[in-house]
Amino acid sequence: QSFLPTRSHQAMATEELEAIGGDPHNELQLRPSTGNCSSLEDLPPGGYVVKLAKSEKMGSLKAAVAAKLDVPQDALTFTHDGEGLDDDKTVKENGVTEPGVAARKRGAKVEFQLFIKSGVETCAQRSRREAAEAAQAELLRKQEEEERARREQLAEQRRIEGERKAEELKLTQAVNERRRLEEEMNRNRLTIRCAPLGGTLGPELRGQELQTGSHFTVTEVAQQLATALGMLNDGGGLMLVFNGEPMQGRMTLQQAGVQEGSEVYYYWEGA
Repeated sequence: QSFLPTRSHQAMATEELEAIGGDPHNELQLRPSTGNCSSLEDLPPGGYVVKLAKSEKMGSLKAAVAAKLDVPQDALTFTHDGEGLDDDKTVKENGVTEPGVAARKRGAKVEFQLFIKSGVETCAQRSRREAAEAAQAELLRKQEEEERARREQLAEQRRIEGERKAEELKLTQAVNERRRLEEEMNRNRLTIRCAPLGGTLGPELRGQELQTGSHFTVTEVAQQLATALGMLNDGGGLMLVFNGEPMQGRMTLQQAGVQEGSEVYYYWEGA
């Protein structure tokens, strides 16, 4: 068996692991198998070099490499010249020829192939995957936030539009109601002549003319007349008399038979 590294191997970067055990020792080189393409990117091209005490079992080496890669020990396999190695045996006990003094002086190392079980993630691979998953989760979170903001903005626009339409409808209804009242007032408009009870309304004495509507109640007309006369008082109210009879407050002028130019008398009734 040759322990001299090839020229191409010499050019490949390696990483040295902490020595395992003391002297005497063997210098080992663990070259990653090309069959582990997904794992090779996280290992140095030339693999790992390590000093392993001759008395140490291969299991100690496997534990150190497993800790380095942060993978289970059973995910790793070492081979030498195509043969598997027993973890419970030393390098020599596994039938591997150890380099002599001259070979060690030339820098010869015992070379093993390192295999990582398919589907096993190294620490670096797991970190990249977790980082990618975190980035994807963050992207989804931002997209959800943007979507929520979009929905909230749309809801706010709809609310504002709804309020605007409601206000427009309110104004339209108010205009229509005002127009209806004006039309109703025009249809029912009449002028009555008012005088205090006991007074006279002759041809030359017109009394207090009041523009009102036949659809107004007696109470409304009394309030209208009191305002016109400046007789508002919390201590009583103005009472109306037509054709010699007191007029009922909830009755309209039309129901009471009051017409254009009718004479209505009033008096103040205290509380």
